[in-house]
Amino acid sequence: MYNVPESTLRSRLAGVTSRRDYQPKLKKLTEPKEEVIIRYVLDLDSREFPPTINAIRLIANKLLAKRGAKLVSTR
Repeated sequence: MYNVPESTLRSRLAGVTSRRDYQPKLKKLTEPKEEVIIRYVLDLDSREFPPTINAIRLIANKLLAKRGAKLVSTR
C-alpha cells in the first residue's frame, strides 16, 4: 500500500535508526546549543544587526570551549 521496501521494515523492527533521524558522530553542537545560536541570530536580526559568519562562529566557539570540544575552523 505504501511501497515501503521489506528491508526497511525489517531494519525498523530491529531497532535501526532511520537516516533522517540519525545524528552524525562528527556533529559538534548539541540541539540545545544549536538553539542558543539560533536565538542569538534572531536577536541580532530583531535589533537590525546583520548576523555575520564571524559572529556566529565566535558564539559557537564559546559554547564549544565551555565543554572543551574542538573549535569551529575558519576554513
